[in-house]
Amino acid sequence: MSQYKLIEPVSLTDYIPIIKDVKFGNLDDQIQFVGSCAQYVGLLEPRRKVSKIIEKIGGPDVWEQRIAYWKDDYPLIPLGITGWYLWPPFDLNRIWLGWFGIRTEFERRGCGKLLLNETVQEIKLNYPYIKWLFVFTDDAAQFYQKCGFEKLGTIQELCNNSYPGIDENTGFNMDEIVLRKNI
Repeated sequence: MSQYKLIEPVSLTDYIPIIKDVKFGNLDDQIQFVGSCAQYVGLLEPRRKVSKIIEKIGGPDVWEQRIAYWKDDYPLIPLGITGWYLWPPFDLNRIWLGWFGIRTEFERRGCGKLLLNETVQEIKLNYPYIKWLFVFTDDAAQFYQKCGFEKLGTIQELCNNSYPGIDENTGFNMDEIVLRKNI
């Protein structure tokens, strides 16, 4: 049974409680998050380099974001954010978790684990061919491991081992940890 109402944001104002309260690593990560939110609702164009890569490689373009609210609360109180994307250089049976976070006041209450489970159910419902959920993180590896993810290594380590789809062009910090979960 669903604990949350997952609502797709349509305006930058939908993100304001999340932007103010969810911490994504350092200040650069926060700035990148705000830019991503603005791109998602159409206020900013995607980075040209990313658009060119997608055009060149082709493949499905999946990028979803949802703000999580308690299912039956009114007025709606945002608890966090979840999102997923399918990036064309990666094989088609995996999807990536993106911008996953819980507002500070709801941390350490089981909300993150519940939201992650809701996210997996949403992905399985809409993309039944997906077998793996991957995530990059610099500070939440323990959380994901408690939720059943397997640690694969840092981006740098995986690049050195020629892991398919993970290379210097990911745009992420090379020290970030990559984890995966069979869904």
